[in-house]
Amino acid sequence: GPPQAAGGLVDSGTQTDISFESRLGPGRGAGSPGGAEPPPLSHDYFDPADLGEPERPEELEYEEVELYKASHRDKLGLTVCYRTDGEEDAGIYVGEVNPNSIAAKDGRIREGDRIIQ
Repeated sequence: GPPQAAGGLVDSGTQTDISFESRLGPGRGAGSPGGAEPPPLSHDYFDPADLGEPERPEELEYEEVELYKASHRDKLGLTVCYRTDGEEDAGIYVGEVNPNSIAAKDGRIREGDRIIQ
């Protein structure tokens, strides 16, 4: 039903709120979770600037990041994973950033970021 669809579209940044709500859900009844879900999702998932545009909540901030290796032995330091649990969320995401890598020293790429190209 609708609660499963909403849970499937949530990224790791809002995972804490969803587990909190799932504990609240059974005790409070069927009518309450629908009203409790949207505020935490909007609050955690979007920047405050994006909250002013409710008609396009899926619009995210894009940033082009170019990483260069000084030698063939250097590593970018990204572990990526493919997500298939929703049409809009399907894609390649950063699963982990190695602490001593080129990506970590750059600082702009973080776990959970989606790779577009």
